[in-house]
Amino acid sequence: MSQLTNMPDFLMITGNEGEERPSETVIREFEKAIADTNSVRVINADAYFVSRFLFRLWKPESDFRLSRLPLKILNQLVYRNPKNYFVVLMGPRFPKCFPYFLRNGRKAVFLFDAWPSYYPYITRFINDFKVDYVFVSSEQSAWNLNRIIGKKNVYWIPEGVNPGDYQFLPVENRDIDVLSFGRKYEDFHNKIAEPLMQEKINYLYSSANEKIFNNTESFIEGLSRTKISICFPTSLTHPQRAGNIETMTNRYLQSMASKCLVLGKAPDEMIRLFGYNPVVDADFNHPVQQIKDILDNFGQYTELIEKNYRNVVMNHAWINRWEKISEILSGKTNL
Repeated sequence: MSQLTNMPDFLMITGNEGEERPSETVIREFEKAIADTNSVRVINADAYFVSRFLFRLWKPESDFRLSRLPLKILNQLVYRNPKNYFVVLMGPRFPKCFPYFLRNGRKAVFLFDAWPSYYPYITRFINDFKVDYVFVSSEQSAWNLNRIIGKKNVYWIPEGVNPGDYQFLPVENRDIDVLSFGRKYEDFHNKIAEPLMQEKINYLYSSANEKIFNNTESFIEGLSRTKISICFPTSLTHPQRAGNIETMTNRYLQSMASKCLVLGKAPDEMIRLFGYNPVVDADFNHPVQQIKDILDNFGQYTELIEKNYRNVVMNHAWINRWEKISEILSGKTNL
């Protein structure tokens, strides 16, 4: 896709702001989709020690507003020329924005994991650095943050996936019966782990001390070998973190792009996005029997698997999300 007409000249800040984390893979997926459109110019995040030092001058844990004085002086002396910046962040990991967000000009951020516990931190950053556009992956968080800020510059942009990066094997070649990657819903996991092993059903799951997959390549390969992917929203797996925010994460979409059958619970916003429930609701009373029945009759789910795959490719790729963001940045829609 060529650069949109009237699209402002935005610079996308890329690169992590510290140690490598699994979440960086998701960020890189989105950044790659954006960069491939040629609608922004890509720049690298500043050296970690520089961005961290400037970030600490802000002293976000303090209410002492004069702590921003060094930043104001630096902005006047060094960063006079207005620039427009866009950055993708996993939660409020704001050091990645420095020193660029010290400049005048338009600023836009996409935030994964905008949980309620982060709201004070996010709103202060938005106000202090005059962030013009904030895109969050949860519809509820977008509504809540707009209410708190008293503006309408926080937009809901759901998570996505790059379907072309994923693979899928024929069902007969899939040797992982059940997969639970990343965070687990412990109540459900504890009900099925031992019984599935006794039934000689291959259940692969992550634990605190052991990773299932060592890198992105092995993760994609593992999904391609999986029949059933278990997915629950963070509001169930980590309620102390998510509060009442129930949102679609890209683990659902990664599973569907790999033509796995998703078992668990679909967030309400996901059902509305798809126009139907793309997830097989987990039976908490008889989970092991449900899984056995699914595996014994897996062909009955082919239509749903293929429907989900087509829906993801057509409507839920990262490029679809960037098109929506581009419309907002170019002033073509307020969504």
